[in-house]
Amino acid sequence: MTAAEALAALKAHLAKKGFGDIEVRMTGGYDPNSTPADAALIRVETEVYRKGGIDPVILPRSAGSWPGYVFTGEPLHWRRARLASARKRRARSR
Repeated sequence: MTAAEALAALKAHLAKKGFGDIEVRMTGGYDPNSTPADAALIRVETEVYRKGGIDPVILPRSAGSWPGYVFTGEPLHWRRARLASARKRRARSR
């Protein structure tokens, strides 16, 4: 759920419960994002830890917030670019 969708859901819930007169203002928030565990970036990071004698722990979801959406949303679309690149590599290898 994006930050805007969460805000809309909260407003709808308040209205449904009879509190539609409450003004809700979003003063911050980030859209969700994720990086696949098998992504090149993650593989390189875990190898660096292993070479340093540290067994890495990968958490698929972590509570908290950070502006990671800047890498997966406009204008970078890092994940989309990664997927397109993988498709091109597969097509060339056929």
